[in-house]
Amino acid sequence: MRANAGPGRLLTASDVESLGLDAEEPPSPECPYCGAPLEPLAVELDGRAYWVSHRDCGCEGERSVRERREAEERRERRRELLGRLTRAGIGRRYLDAQVSVRSCAVFGQVRLSEMITENFRVWARNFFGFGHGRAASFPTCPA
Repeated sequence: MRANAGPGRLLTASDVESLGLDAEEPPSPECPYCGAPLEPLAVELDGRAYWVSHRDCGCEGERSVRERREAEERRERRRELLGRLTRAGIGRRYLDAQVSVRSCAVFGQVRLSEMITENFRVWARNFFGFGHGRAASFPTCPA
């Protein structure tokens, strides 16, 4: 293995040339949104470069598609969280509750649903007797 190439490292065409790796002619991908040429990327395997991907363009079309995809993923994670909380018996009115008492600032305005989710494992362990007693251990406000 050469000094600058390592497993999982993506190489540009100039990297492949400077390392002296055997490779086919790099492809010439184009951005599907604006048509700009994209820089091909390769990986090294047994002294040979294989073209596997390309750099992102960064154009407005690509950014808007990425932002829509990320927003959809956030909505899906939120739906999954709400489903888990609902199945756990938490009422709809409490799903978006927030800690708002100033003396409870130790929680840093953490949403109640996230606080419950993070502490559920500890609570379940204590409740079902796997911990040091059967008392629930939800965090409490010192006020």
